[in-house]
Amino acid sequence: MTIGGRILGKPRTRADRIRARRARNQRKLEPLANIRKPQRRRRARRRYDLALPVEIGAEMRLPSMPTLRVGTRFLSLLLLIACAWALHRSFTDSAFVAAEAAVEGAQLLSPGQIRSIANVEARAIFWIDPRQAEQVLLSHPEIATAKVDVGWPNEVHIQVEERTPVVTWNDGGQSWWLSADGVAFLERGIWPGLVEIYSDEQVLDIQRDPLAHVIDPQVLLAASVLSAQLPEVGALRYDPIHGLGFDDPRGWMAAFGVEGDMVMKVRLYHTIADELAARGLSVGLISVENPAAPYYQETR
Repeated sequence: MTIGGRILGKPRTRADRIRARRARNQRKLEPLANIRKPQRRRRARRRYDLALPVEIGAEMRLPSMPTLRVGTRFLSLLLLIACAWALHRSFTDSAFVAAEAAVEGAQLLSPGQIRSIANVEARAIFWIDPRQAEQVLLSHPEIATAKVDVGWPNEVHIQVEERTPVVTWNDGGQSWWLSADGVAFLERGIWPGLVEIYSDEQVLDIQRDPLAHVIDPQVLLAASVLSAQLPEVGALRYDPIHGLGFDDPRGWMAAFGVEGDMVMKVRLYHTIADELAARGLSVGLISVENPAAPYYQETR
């Protein structure tokens, strides 16, 4: 390094020269305060000039009006309003409110009762759930199957299949109709061809579940066969011990049980009863519950 180089302040070493060169290449950052924010582009405004008569010799400038631009947000708002209006119209217009439902298959219950249970009338067609209406109908013991169909714009069709009562049972003073599967429901008017059964005390297992079986269906089947073989008997009697039977006008109780061949039991009973009556015996009970071992009880 020469004396002139030292006087001029030149770097002494190679490292000094490199640092000096890097310092020259670096750009000076502007202070943060000097950085200008980009100005927001102003909306173009329309200018209206109004020309006055020449005699006045002046020109009037009206206030400028902003230019109205229709963007996607505005179109989306219009679409939202239209959809809201359409939905409101769909749920309130009488054209979409369910009219009187058509009911098929109702015999025990009237069509009006079916409609009331289903609860589908005077409701917007979009609020009706056919599956829910079917479940409500099936919760009633009189109804075995149910199908609800909804049609456009306000049609409702209900088709039901009811349980057919086969027995009318006076259970210790409370009368019930029983279907062949052992489901009980309240009497509803007059039904032809029912087998009449009575019990001195309550024997039916009436539960909170209206669809539960209140008695073994085998008992009802046996009662139907027995009643057909004894048309002269008005009502059959049910006893928890001896099963089905009746009070014979000759002064004794006839017991047939609830199982076995009722046709053969009836024939066997008539044979025994006729013989005892011919012998003039005072009998209180004749049992053919077990046809292999029938017996009778004398009264004193």
